[in-house]
Amino acid sequence: MRPYRQTPKRKVPENIKKPDYADDPVGKSVSEEKEKYSKYIPVYSEKEINGIKESCKLARKILDEAHKIIKPGVRTDEIDVLVHELTIENDAYPSPLNYYEFPKSVCT
Repeated sequence: MRPYRQTPKRKVPENIKKPDYADDPVGKSVSEEKEKYSKYIPVYSEKEINGIKESCKLARKILDEAHKIIKPGVRTDEIDVLVHELTIENDAYPSPLNYYEFPKSVCT
């Protein structure tokens, strides 16, 4: 296998809330770096837990849709387009995008 040219990084609309690494030049998550050395175990409120559950349901829904198009001959970039568009349509940020400079919306 040989590397193929990479398509440009996909855009995320301004109205979508972005994580701290989204616009960082090297994709570094300042909040995550702070927590890395903390001995504090987070205790989430009911509202935060419900938010986590909703994000997990959305992720499952999007991954199920990606699974439907996977077959021999489908390029990973086609899967990335689908995942990116479905995530944006649901007013969410594709979490892998720019995380420590990762260039895509899904790791395939």
